[in-house]
Amino acid sequence: MWDSKIDIDILDFAILWQPIGGPTPEGVAAAFAIDVDEYYERLRTTARSEIARLDQYVTFLPVECIYGMSVIAGLTENPGERE
Repeated sequence: MWDSKIDIDILDFAILWQPIGGPTPEGVAAAFAIDVDEYYERLRTTARSEIARLDQYVTFLPVECIYGMSVIAGLTENPGERE
């Protein structure tokens, strides 16, 4: 299951939830035992770090990595802001 100490799990969780508007605060608490503000702060930090890491290899990325970068990039700005 999800590990609250591993930020890549937070990123994976966010990617799974992104197509349907993101997780609820209750879902975040159940999955990670942290509050939603901490979740989104860790998510932004992890997403930005992952984008920076992948940017180093942009000329060598297969199509699925480019798709993954576009999904992650959407999480770096203001994830969790619901309309």
